Amino acid sequence: MITQQDIDAFAEQNEADIQAAINYVRLSKKDIPSDRWARGVEGDKAVARGIEAMFQMVEVTSSAFLTIWHEKMQADKDSMSLGPPKQRQ
Repeated sequence: MITQQDIDAFAEQNEADIQAAINYVRLSKKDIPSDRWARGVEGDKAVARGIEAMFQMVEVTSSAFLTIWHEKMQADKDSMSLGPPKQRQ
């Protein structure tokens, strides 16, 4: 289970890089050359780290969603059975 401390630590560690990726996308929508979307090699690296952090966020939230969904589906299944819920191992 993810705690608020985990979320806060992740945000603190990745906030600047995620913001760099968001800014990269914003600049890509403007009529400016692509070599100006990030600030040099370090800017490119920050964007890549930001994208990786966003992938991690999607993976964690997807996993949490699927866990909740499976638990809900099992609860629905149990509620429709004719007897007491079977003991799961």
